[in-house]
Amino acid sequence: MKSFKFLPLFLLCAMLLSLCALPAAAVEGQAGENPTPSSVSALVLDRRSGEILYGKGLDTRVYPADTVQLMTALLAVEAVETGKCSYQDMVTVSDAAEAGLGEDSIRCGLQSGEQLTLEALLQCVLIASGGDAANTVAEYIGGTVPEFAAMMNARATELGCADTAFTNPHGAYDDGQYTTARDFSRIASECTRHEKLMRICGTAIAELAETNLSPARTLKNTNALLCDESPYGPQYLYENASGMKAGSSARAGYALAATAERSGMELLCAVFGGELNDTGCTCFTDAVTLFDWVFNNYSYQEVLKSTENIASVDIALGMDATYVNIRPATSIIVLLPNNYDPESFQKDIRVYALENRETVTAPVTAGEVLGEVTVSHEGRSYGTVKLVASSSVQLSRVQYIRQQVRETTQKRSFRMTVIVLVLLFLLYLAWVAVYRVKRIRHVRAVRAVERERLLQAEAVMKHAESPNSPGIRFFNARGATSSPPARLEEAQPEEAPPEKQPARPAIDIPIDDEKPAPESQPEKVVQLFPAAKGKREPAGEKPAAEKAPPARPAIDIPIDEPALPPGDLLAGAVMVAALEPEKVREETAEEKAERDYFAEFFRPKK
Repeated sequence: MKSFKFLPLFLLCAMLLSLCALPAAAVEGQAGENPTPSSVSALVLDRRSGEILYGKGLDTRVYPADTVQLMTALLAVEAVETGKCSYQDMVTVSDAAEAGLGEDSIRCGLQSGEQLTLEALLQCVLIASGGDAANTVAEYIGGTVPEFAAMMNARATELGCADTAFTNPHGAYDDGQYTTARDFSRIASECTRHEKLMRICGTAIAELAETNLSPARTLKNTNALLCDESPYGPQYLYENASGMKAGSSARAGYALAATAERSGMELLCAVFGGELNDTGCTCFTDAVTLFDWVFNNYSYQEVLKSTENIASVDIALGMDATYVNIRPATSIIVLLPNNYDPESFQKDIRVYALENRETVTAPVTAGEVLGEVTVSHEGRSYGTVKLVASSSVQLSRVQYIRQQVRETTQKRSFRMTVIVLVLLFLLYLAWVAVYRVKRIRHVRAVRAVERERLLQAEAVMKHAESPNSPGIRFFNARGATSSPPARLEEAQPEEAPPEKQPARPAIDIPIDDEKPAPESQPEKVVQLFPAAKGKREPAGEKPAAEKAPPARPAIDIPIDEPALPPGDLLAGAVMVAALEPEKVREETAEEKAERDYFAEFFRPKK
């Protein structure tokens, strides 16, 4: 029986030891299962993508406590980065350093009139959660604490916080100061983008140099995941923790914004409404639970590889290829569960030329951007990257020329030009046809008139008397046959001397001389134009007898002519011809109308 006397005491000690190890056991037991944080609201997200991996009470209003000082430090760091101030600026502590602080607020012991650099004040805020330092920073950056609180609210709105309000920069409880886990994760994520801020809040212990009113001070981080000398004890120390801020107040409870890194994963956790119970401070245990759950069950997966050809695009006018493969310009890496299904991700591919109803044409160079691809899963987009050509395709000049000809012939302007030219050509052919028809008609009319004249002339000659000399006909100036000449009296043949040749006839030639003409006249005279003798003189002109010059005397000039054969009608005759001047034939009305028509037809057009 004595052996069992201490059995109940042994079992009680074993139970107490198991309770103390409950947080660690709970973390190990939750591997592969959804975590169950006990705080009012909590979340954990991937810092690279901003995706919330787990959330509880994301939109529940909570009181942020000292975590408000992250927004205070963020505005100070941004003021330095924009050149409004410097980390080495000397700041004098005023009486406003104690404004609004409660009995449970943490202080760094700053005194009115004490001078510190802005960087030292930020160390007091981010490491030791000094409310007096937060008021001093707010007054230096914003002029007054209320004006700085207005700046905090404006910046929260810019970050997309829809249910957040600030009334002070230090985090003491106030009914009008609240936030949500979702909103505050946006503020904390913005803080992680500033290296200076993250380096300060990730410091476990810092030495503050002495000032004009205070000796050197040691600052210990209130984030128990980082510092084993924090007010909460060493049991919450987490080897993967990297920074951020913890806070608490009697009415707000315990709050924590923490970051952790492991195996290339960068996580952010926000916990509000925690409590301190027999198991410990729930804001730290919940954060560790969430961190380990992600580290054990998630990893970065390359859902889109830059070395992978995901599609091909037809290429026009290519010399050696009719298509080109396209690949992502960069990879898309997402934090996903280890047992994710790659086939469940959708790839939305866009090719710019095809969207504009165009064709991708050569030349195409390797790396040329042709489109973009968006990777999504169950309606959530995980990123969009450019699509580039995997290889180069040279231009085929023969195909290029063919395409240009084809495109030119398909243009509306080209078709209209061809139609106009065809119409002009047809009009020209019609004009030529009309001209030729009229020309033929004109030639036929002219020929008909000439033929009619010839027929009339032949008819007149056919019925005219034949002259004595056969083969000779006489016409007047109008082409009509003249009256036949009077018959010549038959010449009496004279007997020629037997041995001598008959004398040659003499021709009377008038000579411009004052000597009177000889009395001898030719015995026989032949008048070649008998019709001209009795012709009427034109009106208003003098008779021919008055106009004619005085007759010239005739001179007999012997001409060596061969003897005419006996019996010839012209033997021994003197030929006297009265030449009638040629007169122009008048144009008929029909000819004049025809000439005017063709003159108007061929006149150049303006």
